[in-house]
Amino acid sequence: METLSAARYPLHMPGHKRRVPPAPGLGCYAWDLTEIDGADDLHDADGILADAMARTAALYGARRCWYLVGGSTVGLLAGIRALAPFGSTVVAARNCHKAVYHAIELGQLKARWLTPPVDPQFGIYGSVRPADVAAALDAAPDARCVILTSPTYEGVLSDIRTIAEICHARGVPLLVDEAHGAHYLPFAARYGWRGGAVAAGADLVVQSAHKTLPSLTQTAFLQLNGDLADPAGVERQLDVFETSSPSYPLMVSLDGCTRWLADEGEAAFTAWRARLDAFDAAVRDLKNTKILCCGADALTAHS
Repeated sequence: METLSAARYPLHMPGHKRRVPPAPGLGCYAWDLTEIDGADDLHDADGILADAMARTAALYGARRCWYLVGGSTVGLLAGIRALAPFGSTVVAARNCHKAVYHAIELGQLKARWLTPPVDPQFGIYGSVRPADVAAALDAAPDARCVILTSPTYEGVLSDIRTIAEICHARGVPLLVDEAHGAHYLPFAARYGWRGGAVAAGADLVVQSAHKTLPSLTQTAFLQLNGDLADPAGVERQLDVFETSSPSYPLMVSLDGCTRWLADEGEAAFTAWRARLDAFDAAVRDLKNTKILCCGADALTAHS
């Protein structure tokens, strides 16, 4: 910022020139850059953005990480398109996000659906069972990928490690929509959370940093593991589905969120666990109100 603003008027986009606030109270306009020398380019990153994404990948233990400024939606669209050629078959959980359905429509894909069992106590979908994934792949040996949501909107987790092993034994990549589980970092396991889909071996993992972490709305991560997903193919599809003018305030937010997790994450998770434990104890004796995963209604299948 200091380098780019030194005694020069920006004769490039955006039109506010980092000098005119677009709206009262909108202070981030000073960070609203474009792809110029020194600011890197998200779609061909080899400078500050490449370094930032490498820091995030290291924090999560992933092989690669891409910053997403179109939310988890663009990660799902690009990830599915990268794994499944036009007209191919995929195995997908029936309770996936609408972006999965859009990717299926756009790619003219054939879907073999996995319908998780319904939890009778709360009337919500439970976990996707590994045996059902194995059966679906046996019935569709030409499937190009498996697509699951874990955790769900209600916090239900599936056994991603076992499912990943089943997929990999057949040479099929696993894509996990972990939009609501961006806080499942490797160190989170010490505080009662599972280590997340990246640590469990999923090949592509989409995480909404703005849902459970302190990042701006519309920010997300796309993490890559292993060798079944081609990084060049993923980047090609991000070029297709993501804006060619990515927001620098959003990317700064993702990098800042990564730094916050590295510097303060341990203390934050300790405090978070203490509050959750206190809440759990406070509701344990409730008789007429059921609370998913808490108090007398705690279930090991849920986050």
